[in-house]
Amino acid sequence: MHAAQQGVLDLADSVRDHLGWEGPAGDATLGDLLTHTSGYRPDRTQRGLLGRWLHEPARIEAMIAKRATSERGDRAYFYNNENYLVLEAVLDAALDTPSVEWCLDEVPALRVMPSLGRADGYDAVGLAGGLAVSTPDLAAFMHALSPAADWPKAPAGDGAIYGPGIVMVDGRLIHRGAMCLLTGWGHAAIAARDSKGYAIAVTYTGCPDEAAEAALQAILDAAIRED
Repeated sequence: MHAAQQGVLDLADSVRDHLGWEGPAGDATLGDLLTHTSGYRPDRTQRGLLGRWLHEPARIEAMIAKRATSERGDRAYFYNNENYLVLEAVLDAALDTPSVEWCLDEVPALRVMPSLGRADGYDAVGLAGGLAVSTPDLAAFMHALSPAADWPKAPAGDGAIYGPGIVMVDGRLIHRGAMCLLTGWGHAAIAARDSKGYAIAVTYTGCPDEAAEAALQAILDAAIRED
């Protein structure tokens, strides 16, 4: 979004414009990638435990090459990490520099998170994952985030609206991400901001069951109620 605001690229640009893809996959716009409405299906990054570990450049390159020649499916919201892999390739081309490094150096919204860095024990790299941040810094980021009305967004079901890296429910910004490994070890981050700008964040390790997840969500809901 910062690159678009700086005029480096346009969210209406197609993948073809930057990567030269000739097939239907090249018709997806950067806005489509950001809202997971590109029609890129299935998500090959989620196939089994090893598919989640995107630390091998050859694996990532193979996924992108396969996506370049794939058909586009239903354009409804469908979360797919491959959108981020393709977006990173587009940004690398448009910026003529590694996009993650550019973002960390140039994007003001990331400067409120001095703890931001590579996650220990998580080998994914790039825009599809592999970064970690402290709980206070995550809350500060949510407090500072100011999505504009013209940001691309798409309905994601259950009343949620999905935008570039954000989810809005009933006027509140939320973020919820978790990964639990077969070993029983995992990590997660949950953050929320209400319509007045108050923010709260929680990070945890482990693999909570459904009841524990529900209890945590109830605590978060109570913590950011309007009064």
